[in-house]
Amino acid sequence: MDPIDQGDDTTSPLDPEWNIFFRHGKAELDGPAQTLLGRHARALNENRRKILLLRAYTNDLGSRSLNTVVADQRLSSIKRFLLSKGVRRAQIRLLSSGGETPAKSCRSEACQLRWQRVELKFR
Repeated sequence: MDPIDQGDDTTSPLDPEWNIFFRHGKAELDGPAQTLLGRHARALNENRRKILLLRAYTNDLGSRSLNTVVADQRLSSIKRFLLSKGVRRAQIRLLSSGGETPAKSCRSEACQLRWQRVELKFR
């Protein structure tokens, strides 16, 4: 299944191979995120025609402007990491959905966590 096109379902599992999860309000990459991004960086370096689309999401806690800033910080964190691994800027595309309210009401901690992520997709 294409991770970017999973729709608005807030209960289905998200593929951990195609999602980087963050703590609330944070943009730091933990060890598992760095390992995953390292694998994707190798794939990009092996095929310079590949493009990695990064789409950031935030939960609906906080203001729209704050969530947009957090989403942009998460995208920048991932982009910096990939560039440090030799990925070319032209291979990285950034999309921010931060500040947009999740399609469904999302009050449980599990639901909120699924929106604190960046999705990855190769093109």
